[in-house]
Parts: sequence; C-alpha cells; structure tokens
Amino acid sequence: SRVPREEAPCVSAGRLHHGNSLCNFAAAADIESREAFHMYARAQYPACYLNFLGAAGAVLQERHKRALRKLFNFRFKRHPRYNLPQKRLKLLEELIQKRAALLLSQKDAAPCELKFW
Repeated sequence: SRVPREEAPCVSAGRLHHGNSLCNFAAAADIESREAFHMYARAQYPACYLNFLGAAGAVLQERHKRALRKLFNFRFKRHPRYNLPQKRLKLLEELIQKRAALLLSQKDAAPCELKFW
C-alpha cells in the first residue's frame, strides 16, 4: 500500500550534478566554447559532500551502474518549441555522458567523505 505523503521519508534524488540543474547559473561566456563550459562545470562544487563522486561511489549498486551505462549515449529529446539553445544542449549532453563515466570509475569513498561537514 502507499504511504501517505506526510508520512513518507524525505529522500533526495540521486544527481550527476550538485543541485544546479542544467547548469542554470552558467553565463553566456561559460558556454562560448567546450573548454569554457568544462572549466565552469569543474568549478562547481557539491552542496553536501566534500567529494560527491567518491560519496556516490560508496553507495553505487549494480542497478545504478546499469542505469549510468545507458547515459553514455544520452541525448535530450528536442521539442519543436521549448528548447535551450542547441549549443548548450550539446554541451550538457557531453557533460552528462562524461559524469556517468566518471561515476562508474569511482572507488568507495572514505567514511569521512560521507559526513556533511
């Protein structure tokens, strides 16, 4: 049976990023080139962990690995009206593909990396 919403535990969704959905704070200069975009993405830090990739590696299960492998060929479905600019979508697709590969290459995190502060 279904748990009423007010009684359901609070669970955060897994992310390949750090809360900045679709790199929403990236300025026009940050998407001028692939190199500028990758510098922007590398400069973003997770809000809750010292090492998001290491922390994620500590809890990664086989079902997660299967899902991450599907992201190696990830592409946004283009909508005829509601799209981000093509260049930005392409850079985001590359970022998602690279982050999926990076997550799969992680070893378990040290216990101290799983603490919030």
